[in-house]
Amino acid sequence: MVPRKDATMRVVVPFATEMPKTRLGGVLTDAERDAFARAMLGDVLSALDATGHDPELLATGPVESDVAVTVDELPRRAAITMQPTEPVPAVVRRR
Repeated sequence: MVPRKDATMRVVVPFATEMPKTRLGGVLTDAERDAFARAMLGDVLSALDATGHDPELLATGPVESDVAVTVDELPRRAAITMQPTEPVPAVVRRR
């Protein structure tokens, strides 16, 4: 189901700018992992745009992007799991 353009949902995409995809370190070089992570990020942002969302990027360092970018030097996992300071609406769909 594609959301309507007027649907309101905040979509935050986390992205680590340093040492991305560390589990692939045995098969890809640092530069290859960085390129792979950025390609995946592009795919995710394109998919969100195609579904009518305006994603925000939460990155651990500067990133060139067409979407809003917030740089937070907290480790990615800490930034993602922080408790919100305001109520966060959620939608749960049952199949």
